[in-house]
Amino acid sequence: MKKWFLYALLGILASSAIFLACQKEETAPIPSNTNIIAFSQQEQDLLDKLKNDFEPVAADRKMKWWQIIGKDLLGGLAGGAVGSGIPGIGSTAGFIIGAVGSSLVAMEGMVEPPQGNGGQSNPENPFDEAGYHHNMGLAANLEAFLALDPSEITNDLLYGYGETYIVDVLRVDFTPYRPLFYAPTSEVFDLARTDSDIPEIIDQMLASGIITPIMAEVSRAYYENVIPLPDDTFYEASVLFEADVLNSDIEEADKNVILGSLAVGRYSRGFWGAE
Repeated sequence: MKKWFLYALLGILASSAIFLACQKEETAPIPSNTNIIAFSQQEQDLLDKLKNDFEPVAADRKMKWWQIIGKDLLGGLAGGAVGSGIPGIGSTAGFIIGAVGSSLVAMEGMVEPPQGNGGQSNPENPFDEAGYHHNMGLAANLEAFLALDPSEITNDLLYGYGETYIVDVLRVDFTPYRPLFYAPTSEVFDLARTDSDIPEIIDQMLASGIITPIMAEVSRAYYENVIPLPDDTFYEASVLFEADVLNSDIEEADKNVILGSLAVGRYSRGFWGAE
């Protein structure tokens, strides 16, 4: 009898232990990992294709040229993202303001003129004009900028370069749009002033909500795998990269901003002649 009672007691204790363990398992908090980004299937398909088509290129990305081109790319990306919700001139204006300002602030202290060929167009990219206007806006202000004392280079000045170009060349009254563009593009100008590597700036822009995760990862791939290529292979590689984005099934708004920023990166690479 005592033996039976002992077995029964042990059974009850075991059952209780299992029950409590299950309860603990059900109520235990699930650890979160903020570094994990869930891409849609369409976004993941694009990232997989870019990974398959392009490999990282060995280059000294601390060189001034690479930093300027990378910041051009990200300035255009930020401005285009802000302007994407504004009908008409929105995205184009954003590409110009963001990229021209970022390019100029990134080249503070330089006295060397550009060494490039001015950049090549890609008729297949529907936002090719973003890159063209970036180069024209940059060329129009380069001489005056190089004559400035660093203390004179403010975000207002940088913003004004792009805005003046839009008003004078594109014939658009940009006054109503200024409040929408100023804060986010100024944040990117501030990031362009730092010594942070381009991937770090991409992470900061993503954390600030300026760009979406797919914009961040595609820009990172272009900067790492295409921009450092030599002159004789860069243009063809950029056109292929842009085609991969254009033919993807990602959200239209993201696609348009990415394509405009890639046009800025392509033209900037030609303007500065990074080799």
